[in-house]
Amino acid sequence: MFLPPRSGARRRLPRPGKHGICQKSLKGPVKMKKMWLRGAEDSPDLYAAFRGSFCSDTERELPFAVSGCSWYRVFVNGTELTEGPDRYDDAHPVYKEVSCRVRQGENIIFAVVHSVGIPTRILKNTAPFFACESPGLSIEWSCTRLDAYARKVRRINPELGWMECRTIKELPPDAAWERPDFLEKDPYGAFCRDSARAVSQVELAAVPIGRGFLMQRFGYEYDDIPAAFYLRSLEPPDRTDRQGVWFRFDLRKICLFRFEAEITAPAGTVFEIGYAEALTDGRVAPYITLSAGPSCNLDRYILKEGRQTFGNLTPRGGRYAEIHILGDPEAVTLHSCRFWQRTYFPLITGSFSCGDKQLDKIWKTGAVTLQSCAEDAITDNPTRERGEWTGDAVSAPMDLIAAAFGDFSLIRRALKHSADCAGPDGCVAGLSPGGGLCVSSYALQWVSACKRYFTYTGDDAFYREAYPAALKNMAYFREHYTSGIGLDREIHWLFIDWGYVTNDGPGDLAALLLLCGALDAMSEWSRWMSDPEREKDFSVWREDAAGVIRRYLSELQYDFGRIGLHRTALSYGAGLIPPEHRQAALQSIKEHYLNCFPNRKDAPRLSSPSENCPQLITPYFSHFVFPLLFEAGEGAFVIEQYKKCWGWMLTQEDGTWLEVFDPRWSHCHEWSGCPTWQLSVYVLGLRRRFDIETNCFAYSAADTGIRDAEGAIPAEGGTVRLRLREGKFLSISSDVDITVIHGARRIRIPAGGERILLTESLEEVSNETI
Repeated sequence: MFLPPRSGARRRLPRPGKHGICQKSLKGPVKMKKMWLRGAEDSPDLYAAFRGSFCSDTERELPFAVSGCSWYRVFVNGTELTEGPDRYDDAHPVYKEVSCRVRQGENIIFAVVHSVGIPTRILKNTAPFFACESPGLSIEWSCTRLDAYARKVRRINPELGWMECRTIKELPPDAAWERPDFLEKDPYGAFCRDSARAVSQVELAAVPIGRGFLMQRFGYEYDDIPAAFYLRSLEPPDRTDRQGVWFRFDLRKICLFRFEAEITAPAGTVFEIGYAEALTDGRVAPYITLSAGPSCNLDRYILKEGRQTFGNLTPRGGRYAEIHILGDPEAVTLHSCRFWQRTYFPLITGSFSCGDKQLDKIWKTGAVTLQSCAEDAITDNPTRERGEWTGDAVSAPMDLIAAAFGDFSLIRRALKHSADCAGPDGCVAGLSPGGGLCVSSYALQWVSACKRYFTYTGDDAFYREAYPAALKNMAYFREHYTSGIGLDREIHWLFIDWGYVTNDGPGDLAALLLLCGALDAMSEWSRWMSDPEREKDFSVWREDAAGVIRRYLSELQYDFGRIGLHRTALSYGAGLIPPEHRQAALQSIKEHYLNCFPNRKDAPRLSSPSENCPQLITPYFSHFVFPLLFEAGEGAFVIEQYKKCWGWMLTQEDGTWLEVFDPRWSHCHEWSGCPTWQLSVYVLGLRRRFDIETNCFAYSAADTGIRDAEGAIPAEGGTVRLRLREGKFLSISSDVDITVIHGARRIRIPAGGERILLTESLEEVSNETI
């Protein structure tokens, strides 16, 4: 009942609509009947089971509205229906809409709910509840506390919830079940339908990579659980020292996953499973780096007698899983251990190949990394915190989705959460709904990202609804702006990049450059909203900010070495470097990259978040820098940087991207995947313009030195296939009607049709010409 579907197949999902919304609707907001255990006031790390029964006069498909806090899994007649958590702030509750086929006669709904009961990066400390309803259906509910779970044993780390510490036993007897409390004083109001489809469970092809006997070497049973795990001897010196057995598995990539173990063992046998992104001296160390406090990436189970199957309710992050079974080695048999990835993107629908195996692998690694960092949100990392940072979602991941997946529902959700969780001063949140942290740079990027999201999806409803939040957000920055001087340094936390070194003076120039980008986006947004007064106001403000930047550049005599990479690149992108200095700016950017690790092995390393040094580059900021180089004719340089820098990362972690160019950080971070979308856009040559019309693409190819390549990009309802030949000819075919625009040219390509175009002019040619 706690386990993924045993078939290993992905859970059947509701059909997504244009932006991932389920087509079969419960018709808007639903007043949910929330319930919880009677008298359960102390909620941290508390597990409960809910059982609902209902009768149906016929076999039929039924829609269900489900919500809960925090983690939950719901089954109907033994088949998994959906799972939580649901990410939202208290003022904007949502429900999942899912449907399943029910049988004639009695049907049983079963749910396990875990109240985390403390603030995490996923959710704030929200009061526990569970709700599951279907229109016109009378469900009889009962519930019970699951005392098989020991409470508050250890936190995973300060950003996440609790380790599981569970005794495997049968559910409580019927006498222990009672009617739940229905929470009448509802602080939430009506629940709105979630805009994204259900998360998928995909079985992983895990590989056993080690096994043996073990011996205890540390402390009492609960002294320090992760230390005891890591300090056990996995090579006992003598047969008489064997106190158990161990097994190690490689999941072949870092991801968020659950396990299911089938084992025969005596009652009281202890089963511990630790998780890690990388092996430490050849074994799993169940600790999480950069957690800002103690960590314990491990779960513990006390087994019952005989053959049994069990798994974890809450998924964990890592690549390696190591099982320690404490008990008589002769009496224990591990029959199997299976693993399921939790991901929003079960399939990569885009593709890219150019005959260079390294570049092809770099493209795929970016897509796989985003798969691992996408669950019910685009997350920072599947292991350390799983927070929904605005800057993570709106940097490389939005463009990665355009290149490899095509479903922007999680981007929409991230942008909405950021607006919903804005501070009292109007600044949209940089970390939401858990954390509630404002980040000035992310708030400015949020404005530009809303415009980009609209460009990629044509979701005019969101664009219209988000406008008031954008105005309040900009009003916050207006309060911190002085004409002729710029933004002050009293704004919320400013994150430009890891290792970034600010400039002297009253305000940070990189922040002011991000403000220019936001003001450009707001001017266009106001024009689209038919708001000419604000359009003019934002344009005037932008010119004032641009004047401050021009003066700064002039005072430093366009010495781009002193100006620094970040301010140079952002100034170039904003069009604020005079034509006579633009080539020098590009040259400075290229020289900066070549002077940094991993191009120079003796250059400074970004070994920790506290390292601030002007001689650094990062995968994150390359998302913003490389398009400038592509569009300035320096594509071959960028391709070489992919091979050198991202090629180096492939030697450190084979499967997902490091967070920075140093293995002491996270080994799985989606913002490092800019080569994936850039290869698709600048080599294959098409970029979404769904704001013009659905399945409209702008021609965007650049000279990269790659002469032959092929691949696919997602479209609405299908896929567009592209093939570049000899650097001169581009073949475009699609299984849906599409439009390609280039300047004033509009090329219609019907479903099933093909066009062969000259790359320089997009003039159509025949196969015979090639």
